[in-house]
Amino acid sequence: MATLADISIDFSKTYSAVAYYTPEDDPVNGQIWGATPAWVILEYEDGEERIHHTFNVRHEDTWTWVIDDLSAYFLGHNITFMATASDPGSDDLIFTWNWGDGNTTENMYYNDGVGPDPYPSPEVNPISVTDTVRHGYALAGTYMITLTVTDDDGGAETITLALML
Repeated sequence: MATLADISIDFSKTYSAVAYYTPEDDPVNGQIWGATPAWVILEYEDGEERIHHTFNVRHEDTWTWVIDDLSAYFLGHNITFMATASDPGSDDLIFTWNWGDGNTTENMYYNDGVGPDPYPSPEVNPISVTDTVRHGYALAGTYMITLTVTDDDGGAETITLALML
């Protein structure tokens, strides 16, 4: 058994899982008619996915179990996205996420933590903000996620990420 907790996934990469079973190391299930069930369990805040396989001693080709791409198991579950932006002035920042599936999320962060900054800004008060959002996808596909961070002076920065599920 192995447990990995609170891991971050870089969705620009493909992740796989490989399990090896050696019947000789399993005196009870490693007999000629033995079989050993195995699971990969992916836990999310909103549920879990269980991937099952049975190692059968009589079929040598099943002693290695490979799950080539785990991304399909993220469908229907919230994925956490984080982005950090800063402004050297005293601007408020707006994070606008376009999820590529027809949905958007927008979060505003006030420089003083209370309300909008007057124009022009009365002082210099640099700000750095980390925006954490969750979004889930129901269908497999490639999604172009676009994040635009805008300050209250009209400055903007945009990044795009291709997410394949």
